[in-house]
Amino acid sequence: MTISIEEMRSFAAVAAQGTFSAAARALGRSQSVVSTHIAGMENELGIRLFVRGTPAKLTPAGEELLPGALRVLREAERFESRASELFRLPEPTRLRRISYAVFCLKK
Repeated sequence: MTISIEEMRSFAAVAAQGTFSAAARALGRSQSVVSTHIAGMENELGIRLFVRGTPAKLTPAGEELLPGALRVLREAERFESRASELFRLPEPTRLRRISYAVFCLKK
């Protein structure tokens, strides 16, 4: 089983924003990319993460998996921050996307 960080970012953003379109705007991606990420996760896991509609609602499985996804995203942010410090690289755009998703879910 392989779930990408980008898929987790989309998952967290849809959960925070309530719609695939709003999540896409928040992430600076197209709605089709976010939809593809969610569909990919659902296919890989063999479960539905959202009940489609407006707003998109987490299924019980999605509610159970969301905290783990947020932990992974926070750790990815820490990793990227530390790597940037060590190598004195400019902050990756990805960090802003992770930070935004985590911020939205803390509301």
